[in-house]
Amino acid sequence: MPGLVGETQSTFVKGRKIHDGALIACKTVHWIKSRKKSTAIIKLDFKKAYDRVKWDFVDIVLQKMRFGQRWRGWIKECVTSVFMSLLVNGSPLKPFKMERDLRDSIELSHLQFADDTILFCPPDEETIRNYQRLLRCFELMSGLTINFEKSNLIPASCERMWVQRMCRLLGCKEASLPVRYLDIFLGANPRLVKT
Repeated sequence: MPGLVGETQSTFVKGRKIHDGALIACKTVHWIKSRKKSTAIIKLDFKKAYDRVKWDFVDIVLQKMRFGQRWRGWIKECVTSVFMSLLVNGSPLKPFKMERDLRDSIELSHLQFADDTILFCPPDEETIRNYQRLLRCFELMSGLTINFEKSNLIPASCERMWVQRMCRLLGCKEASLPVRYLDIFLGANPRLVKT
């Protein structure tokens, strides 16, 4: 199992909880703030991840992880033939096949939180450029595109001019702590009832 499931995967593993990843991010932000550690936090947003992913890429990844043909076939069937049903006034409607046009108009997806990504990096322009290059390579291979217009750079003890320059470089907006990540407010005061 350790060859298939990474140490950082927090869901669908006995003894781990779905919010473990968000709690680790929360503790990391707390550590950064308490030590006044200069850090750039980048919260990424993917453009319609389910629509854009190359399912052949997913199959190659599963194959490299030594999943058999039968198992990969089941996975492909699950992700390419999705049916949904809506509840209207508590009564389910007839199931219908998920299609791109439908998702474009009412934005439904069964992978709602599968694309939340946050990066912690030193406030160094070359590091940011390297992250940008890596994300571009990932995009070309997987089909997943970063929506930088909806992504945020959250500075922690960073120089103001550097932050503005990096936001222009990435094409993203600046945000400040606390920021919502997987339903948890990173950087919020945990003693306040509202957080």
